[in-house]
Amino acid sequence: MDLERSCPRCPDVGLTDFPDNGLVVDYCPNCRGLWCDRGELEQLVGEPLDPAVLPLPFPLGIPTGPACPACPEGRLVARSTQNEDPVELFDCVQCGGTWLDGGVLQRLRKVLRDRRVERQARQPRPRLERPSPSSTLATQSSYQPRLPFGVPIVRVAALPIAFLIGLVLSNSPRLMIVVFPMQLTLHEFGHTIAAWLSGRMAVPVLIAAQTWVGGERSVLVILGLAASLGFLGWLAIKERKPFTMAAVILFLLAQLFLTFVATADQSEMWDVFAGLGGEILLSTLIIVAFYYPAPDRLRWDFWRYILLVPAAIVFCSNYLLWLKVRRDPSYMPMGAAVGPNSNGDLNRLIGDWGWSVEQISTSYLSLATFCGLIIAGHYVFFLVRAGLGGSSRDLSTG
Repeated sequence: MDLERSCPRCPDVGLTDFPDNGLVVDYCPNCRGLWCDRGELEQLVGEPLDPAVLPLPFPLGIPTGPACPACPEGRLVARSTQNEDPVELFDCVQCGGTWLDGGVLQRLRKVLRDRRVERQARQPRPRLERPSPSSTLATQSSYQPRLPFGVPIVRVAALPIAFLIGLVLSNSPRLMIVVFPMQLTLHEFGHTIAAWLSGRMAVPVLIAAQTWVGGERSVLVILGLAASLGFLGWLAIKERKPFTMAAVILFLLAQLFLTFVATADQSEMWDVFAGLGGEILLSTLIIVAFYYPAPDRLRWDFWRYILLVPAAIVFCSNYLLWLKVRRDPSYMPMGAAVGPNSNGDLNRLIGDWGWSVEQISTSYLSLATFCGLIIAGHYVFFLVRAGLGGSSRDLSTG
């Protein structure tokens, strides 16, 4: 072993010998990281590394990783296991060695052990009788593989492609009809969720482009929503999903404000505002959540691909709309989709609560701009994660 090797995380600390599984590898006493020369990692974990579990490094990271402790000209490139809780390690493309941050070896062994158990569970077992077609179909559908999070090319390309489609369709009213069902759904659920958060019964009637909202606050609605959020939060804690947990906390704080702080009149005003506001906020939530695993039973690994492009289109169309309204108030979408124009959200904000046209346009445009900055910040963060590598634990996995 080369005693002059330095830790790539702690450049001033030299690596020392560390025995593990009958092998001696390099160890950093400061950050507890391990350096394995070519072939040593397979010996440590006791099996070859399956590319389906741990794919080759993403080329975008080649020139920008930390320095290799074994060869001066080498650079370390990040790669992650393809599972719901990815384990990240770093390879040198020059000498073939591998760096593992502190604790990563134990997590990698667990991933490989779980993979072996999964393969064994999927192996066919001998049957005493020939199964019926219906039972065979049930057996085949019982295993539902999860789509991996943390794939670098998806992190890099998904959002630009979705927003490019969104910008193209937003400038073509004829093409926008394709995404109108999604826009209507987010609009009505914006009203519905705001009503629930204020303690009122609400039911979105999408076929009529309306939302039925009860007039009085209901204890059953308040307790039912709090219990539902609490259950989702429990799942998030159990499965270590910090993004879901953060979303639950924000919804609980909103419920606390709209139910116990805001007056009934103020809650109704925010419910009306939340139609167009819901198109912005809920589309932002879907876009940002694309990067984060949710509790397993929600199958967000699959649905995130279905919803990303429609959400990006809805967000782009709203942002461009309020930019135009800011320049020319005649573009203000007054009226209602169904019923008298006086029932329109913006008509009610102006007529019932005295909002000005400038106040409305400024509020929605500021909300869209703020949400756009959140989306951009997440994209830059995960772009850096895909290209440069970073800490051993990927924040998107919880």
